[in-house]
Amino acid sequence: MLTLVNMPPQAQEQIRNQKISFSQWQHCLTNSPKQFIAQLLADPALALTVLSRLAAEDDAYFPAHGLSQQVYIDSYRDLTIWAEDHHAKTGVWGITEVPWLTLTLQHKLFRLGRLQFEPLPSSPDPRLPQAAENWLNVHIPADGPLLAADCDASFQRAQAYFHQRWFCCHSWLLAPALQQLLPATSHIIQFQERFSNVAFFPDDRQAEERIFGGLRDDPGQYPTHTELQRTARRYLLSGQKIGTALGFFHLPA
Repeated sequence: MLTLVNMPPQAQEQIRNQKISFSQWQHCLTNSPKQFIAQLLADPALALTVLSRLAAEDDAYFPAHGLSQQVYIDSYRDLTIWAEDHHAKTGVWGITEVPWLTLTLQHKLFRLGRLQFEPLPSSPDPRLPQAAENWLNVHIPADGPLLAADCDASFQRAQAYFHQRWFCCHSWLLAPALQQLLPATSHIIQFQERFSNVAFFPDDRQAEERIFGGLRDDPGQYPTHTELQRTARRYLLSGQKIGTALGFFHLPA
């Protein structure tokens, strides 16, 4: 499974060499998920091993629930994304996004093509339209361009599998400030245009973390390797905030 999700060889070796009790961790995940998360948050290297081992044994769930092996592979590719993110920041292999990755192990989050979907039994925010009883919460993996055709295909697949047409998303990618930082032809702007925003969170610094790879108290210390980094840095130095936004859209029948 590790090779299928493109886990780097050094990380694979570390995972293979670390001994754990699979049954103990599976029991903890099932019966004490809060304890499971807390223990792994305290040890990123252990988290990488435990999450990877549990994911490797989860392949039977997907075909049993009408999902392909590719959905299984794509859903667990997040292991590699966050292991590489941790390595880039610290120089060692590990994972700190434990609560997030636990959602996939609990079968509460699935990747269908370019996007991930989290079925919600009720509205996550009272500002969203109350006409919808159930929602699909949209998440965007950080591993490639956000092409409109790929997103279209993901939304269609999600509707077909979950039988839901109401989608919501809380992300820096919906921040209105990006319209001042990116050209109208940007894939991010095209993604934004699907959604109607209902709330803006100016103090949420997710955009800075994603654009610059980490947070700094002084925006002047941010790198300027890309055009977006340069424009975002100037925007922040002017005293403005990028923030995040909550939006929704309804997929027509």
